[in-house]
Amino acid sequence: MEEIYFHLYDFAEKTDVALPAIISSIAQLEMRAEIFAIMNIVIIAAILAVVPFYEEKRRWAVSAAWIAACAEVLNGLYHLTAAMLFARWFPGALSAPLLLLMGALLLHQLAAERKRN
Repeated sequence: MEEIYFHLYDFAEKTDVALPAIISSIAQLEMRAEIFAIMNIVIIAAILAVVPFYEEKRRWAVSAAWIAACAEVLNGLYHLTAAMLFARWFPGALSAPLLLLMGALLLHQLAAERKRN
């Protein structure tokens, strides 16, 4: 919600100047606020929908959890890195530490479970 409230989607043009070519081409994906919000809601809903299957230790759900955990860590790092590159607050930087922490904790849990099995 923070990203939507503070218009992360408006920063696409500005990131082109600060980021390397490969990353800036990804960051340039421009979209309307409504599309950005819907996309985020769908992603969150999909992650939440996987939780019951993860608790049952379904193999595909465990794989999805690995992907989600890595995505959360990378997303958190992206927002904090953008804030450092711009030397100012960047949309998503407020929730980024929580993303990093939750992603890291899930990665730790997944690794511990893999080691036990």
